[in-house]
Amino acid sequence: MTIFVERLLIQLNGKALDQLVCHSKLNFTAVVAENNQLYIFDESTLLHGYPWKCPSVLLSVKWHPSLGIVVVGLNSGEIYTLILDSKTIREIKLPVVHSYPIQFLEWASESQLLSLDSVGLLTVWNHSKDNHFQKINEHDVKDTPSQMTCFRLPLPPWECFIGSTSGAIYHAIQDVATCVEVVRMDRAIQNIVSHEDSLCVLTSGGIVSVYRKNKTKDGIKSIELLNTVKISGKSRLIQLTWLSKNVLALTGGDLTIRLWNCQSNDTFLLPLPDVAELTLHPGAEHFTTLAYLPNKAAPSLLSAATNLGGIVFWRDNNSRDNINSLEDDWHFIGLVGLPGGSIEHSIWGTKFLFVHNGSSLYQIVQQQPFVAFRDEVGLVQLSSSVVAVQKHSNSVQIDLPVRIAGIDVSGNHLLVWGEEKVVIYRMGVATSNEKPFAVGNFECGCLLARLHKTACFCLEGTLIQMRNFQGSSLCSPLSFMDSEGSPVALDISGHFLCVASSSGYVKLWDVANSDPKLHINTKNVASNISGFMRFRSVKTNSDGTCISFTADADEGLSKLFIWRTTMNSVEFFNVAAEWTEEQGTLQAHFWDEEEPRIVVCQLRGNQSNCLVSLLVADDQQELLVQDVVPMAMDELIGVQLPHYAILDEATKIHMRLLASLASLNDHSDKAARDALLSFSCHLRRGRVEQAYQAVRPFTNPKIWESLARSCVQLRRPDVGLICLGKLGNAKAAAAVRSAQAKYVGQVDAITAVLAVQLGMIKEAEAMCEQSSCYDLLSRMYQASNRWEAALQLAHTKDRINLKRTYYEYARYLEGEGKTALALEMYEKCQTHHFDVPRMLFEDTAALQSYCTSGQDPERLRWWAQFLESSGEMDAALDHYARAGDYLSLVRLHCYLGDLSRATELAEQSQDRAACFHVARQYEANDNVPEALKFFGQASAYGNAVRLCKEHELDDQLYRYAMQGEQEEMVEAARYFEAPSSTSDRQPRFDRAVMLYSKAGLLDTALDLASRTEQHEAVLELSRRLDKNSNPASLQRCADYLASHRHYGAAVDLLVMAGKYSDAVDMCLKFNVTLTEALADQLGSADNNSRLLLQLAEVAQRQGDYQLAAKKFTQAGDKYQAMKALMKSGDTDRVIFFANVSRQPDIYILAGNYLQTLDWRSHPEYVKHIVTFYTKARSLDLLVGFYEACAQAEVDEYQSYDNAMNALKEAHKIVSKTPENNQSTKSNVLAMKMAFLEQFINIKQMSATNSQVIPQFESILSSPGMDLGILRPGNVYATIFQLYVDHQMHNEALQTLDGMKTTIPNFMTYLDRGTVSKLCFTLNLSPTLYLKQDFQDEEENPEDITEIISQRK
Repeated sequence: MTIFVERLLIQLNGKALDQLVCHSKLNFTAVVAENNQLYIFDESTLLHGYPWKCPSVLLSVKWHPSLGIVVVGLNSGEIYTLILDSKTIREIKLPVVHSYPIQFLEWASESQLLSLDSVGLLTVWNHSKDNHFQKINEHDVKDTPSQMTCFRLPLPPWECFIGSTSGAIYHAIQDVATCVEVVRMDRAIQNIVSHEDSLCVLTSGGIVSVYRKNKTKDGIKSIELLNTVKISGKSRLIQLTWLSKNVLALTGGDLTIRLWNCQSNDTFLLPLPDVAELTLHPGAEHFTTLAYLPNKAAPSLLSAATNLGGIVFWRDNNSRDNINSLEDDWHFIGLVGLPGGSIEHSIWGTKFLFVHNGSSLYQIVQQQPFVAFRDEVGLVQLSSSVVAVQKHSNSVQIDLPVRIAGIDVSGNHLLVWGEEKVVIYRMGVATSNEKPFAVGNFECGCLLARLHKTACFCLEGTLIQMRNFQGSSLCSPLSFMDSEGSPVALDISGHFLCVASSSGYVKLWDVANSDPKLHINTKNVASNISGFMRFRSVKTNSDGTCISFTADADEGLSKLFIWRTTMNSVEFFNVAAEWTEEQGTLQAHFWDEEEPRIVVCQLRGNQSNCLVSLLVADDQQELLVQDVVPMAMDELIGVQLPHYAILDEATKIHMRLLASLASLNDHSDKAARDALLSFSCHLRRGRVEQAYQAVRPFTNPKIWESLARSCVQLRRPDVGLICLGKLGNAKAAAAVRSAQAKYVGQVDAITAVLAVQLGMIKEAEAMCEQSSCYDLLSRMYQASNRWEAALQLAHTKDRINLKRTYYEYARYLEGEGKTALALEMYEKCQTHHFDVPRMLFEDTAALQSYCTSGQDPERLRWWAQFLESSGEMDAALDHYARAGDYLSLVRLHCYLGDLSRATELAEQSQDRAACFHVARQYEANDNVPEALKFFGQASAYGNAVRLCKEHELDDQLYRYAMQGEQEEMVEAARYFEAPSSTSDRQPRFDRAVMLYSKAGLLDTALDLASRTEQHEAVLELSRRLDKNSNPASLQRCADYLASHRHYGAAVDLLVMAGKYSDAVDMCLKFNVTLTEALADQLGSADNNSRLLLQLAEVAQRQGDYQLAAKKFTQAGDKYQAMKALMKSGDTDRVIFFANVSRQPDIYILAGNYLQTLDWRSHPEYVKHIVTFYTKARSLDLLVGFYEACAQAEVDEYQSYDNAMNALKEAHKIVSKTPENNQSTKSNVLAMKMAFLEQFINIKQMSATNSQVIPQFESILSSPGMDLGILRPGNVYATIFQLYVDHQMHNEALQTLDGMKTTIPNFMTYLDRGTVSKLCFTLNLSPTLYLKQDFQDEEENPEDITEIISQRK
């Protein structure tokens, strides 16, 4: 909350002030006096060098939008610019272009100034950065101007609207030479105010019109009329101001402020203060000025001044454009009364309101009021020199002779200081409403002062003087050393004075007598605080053991620092962390006046405040949080346990109870209060035994009741039980124990029950809400007859008990005699069919009306039963029919002997109960067919089965039994299984088996079917068996099926029975097809390696090698699994299995398997073979494979280079084997390599030299031919190709003939195309040589040419 305080700035000995202009951004204010003097203030300080004397009459003043420059216009047409300087006045005169008085000045932008004289000449000036002005344009309005406003836009062009005495409004635009008339009014324009894109015009006839700018099709801007209104009263008294885009504030010569939404045309009157309280005088007093202070960071303010010197203030909490919520947004917040008559001008600066009334200029400052509270007495500042003294509910006001700079209170004395003066008052003791009277005053320029008994401590400069009420010093001044800084804060509590310095030092004096003593050594608390800058507040508790303070430091806005003087340690507590709903800052804190362990803090948030009370333990333990209480925007001003004092927005003091310390309210003696606080402290720390010892000596029941109430606040119902025991309240203790058993682990719910027993209903309700224990809360509402709250709770949060709540409410209403409302509640809880007839039983007429008024079958049935009991059978039949109760109709017709009508009703309705009743009637009359018919319609198959058995109606018995329940089926099956003892009826085993089966007795059905050789039935029943069936039945059924050659079904049953070994044996013995699913089931038993091996053998025998491999793998025999996969021929699986097995023997198997395939056509097989032999470390096999590769390259592809590479790889591997194994093999490989290299070299020479034939012939006779790497056919084929290449056809033919006679299958070494071409050249038939090739193709169909082309 805030108050408004006036401050006189200037008074000019009766000379009137003509104009008042404030800067929009800076704290400058310009005032024009009637003697043509200009005064400029920086906030409240008159700038050096002012007033400035004008050469002639000063008519207009205007501030620059952002700079400290003021422009003034004179009646001579001259314009001056004054540049503010702290040392000198810089005066610049603009070139004279006007010959008539300057009526208006406006800044169109940061660099352009508009001047308008009395004959309508509008001049545009350019303002440079070096403060030179130059005329750049001129507009002639050609009319007498009366008002002018300018839209200062962020970007050019600017726009200006000029009102005239003729009623015309002209529009001037930058860079356009002429002014355009846009509006013509009936009267002269009295005022024009603009806001964003809107324009408000007031005429001398009291017409207010609102226009809005728009843009026409040709791009030229104009204005259109939005709304208009006629204001009653004198037009010269009408004041208006924009509040937002659509809302205007208006007043018209009375004490009303009207808010008008010009778009929706809604209006609202601002609330005014109480006339008697604020001394406004309706009729004689009216508003003369309006001023509005928009603020984005804080609530906006609106002020209205009157002709009698009053100023009223309102605050807008939301600043919305909507009129719909203006009633809730705008609030009256204060009033100031000024002497000196009517207020002619008022205007808001950046922070302050400036007003002048005649010859005086005032600055209105919004500030926090000075407040003091001690000993149940509150002192609140109301204005600059008025305070209110409040004690309990009584309040008196004091007009002070000084402007208030601070106040304090102690006992019956009040202290006020200000204007170099200190005044002490004493409160009256005769009556509470008696005004205090002055008992002392003295001159003293103190900054701070505190009152203690009959002395006051005044901070004067750097010294603290202890003075009496007449100003005499009582002792030597108290001070700090120079290195410790100067005093900045004082506080007194008990008989201790605490003083803090600017350098972070704190001193504590004992002021119990007139000679203060330093209680403890000076402490530099700043050294314990990170980033300390200054103290914000300092407080001491009543015994001087703790000094608390807040400071501007790192995270200091949320922390409370405490210096424990007994331990000389500084600690802090993050108070803001206890308020989780909002991020608050620590605003104030106060210690109790007597109790040194309780400190209460106030946190301030954006929309609300929060109060946190802390308990400081005697030992060195952390502070305990007692209460966290949300509060409105009130201000904490003091603590007096168990209450705390707050100041509301109306500057009224209220006492509020701390819930955690409410028990102290009943005890005034110190021992009891100390014990209760110690009890609370120990209990909060969980030390139950110490808590009990603290209060054990007390026998007063009130104390134990207070302790029980404390247990409610501390959520300790277990300790509360002990307190109830001390009180002897067995009933309450039993209720708490019952709650402990019912609400296990729900501490809040149990505590709520304890609170109810202690009469703490509000606390109990809050705990039920917190613990979501809505059933208990509902019972509390019901017990206190708060039925609306109980029903609302049941509807929203306790719907499970909604019907019960309605029922309890109905019972309550019935007891109160409110029958109609009780009937409604019974219907809502759906117990009306029983409870309403019971309630209305004594009122037969009302009961009949209720039961027969509607079509509710239950009510009609109840009334029909009532009539039947009264003997009114016909009426009863009518109401049974209306209710649709066919059973009662049939029963009553049978009772009346009309069985045919009863039968007709039963057949029509198909009501099972009615049919059953008719069937019993026919059975009683020995009419068995009709009885069976109606038993069947009633689905009473048990009765039908019984009747059929009695009369041996087998077919009907079987039909009804199959439709009945298990009991009827079993009974009928036993009937069919046994022969008749009274007739020649034979057993029907097939029907018995079917009935047993449908009844779910499969074991019995199987046993009976197998005993009676019902093969198909057994087979069908076996399909219904599963693993949950009786193992004995499964085994018996499997044996039976096996004996009748149903081996597959028998194996399935053995698997279900868990006889896996028998199932596998049966598969082996009878070659039962083994599927993968069956194999998985058989192999699912524990320790099943043998079974898995048997399953693998069965799968191999049946040719399912992949399944066999799977089972071998599961059995752990991967070697056999690989063999099975090799038999399956799935090469990809073989390769994959070898890679995942990682066993040498399996690698070898895989490599050997791949060598059996066409690895020459699949290069990837070659890679796998090499990889497998390498991983298996079988180098001999790998060498052999490389030799085979080399031989294949020679034999099939004649690729001798590739063969050479393969031999090199083989030789490289052999060289890595142990020496005892490598000599022979290495020698052989070396010889093969040398022999093959010799052949390759000769072959390479033959490409350019045909004389190498002898060398080829020498190779044929060489011993290297015995190595086998080259065959004679390879050499002859090379010689043949050499002859052909060198056109030696005869020699080629001779070589071909020689190969034909000496080499079998010689064409395998030759190219058929080359042979054919040779024969064609020599005119020979190719068949002489190719015939042998055809024979070879029949034996080996592989096309050698194709293979060679693929290889290439």
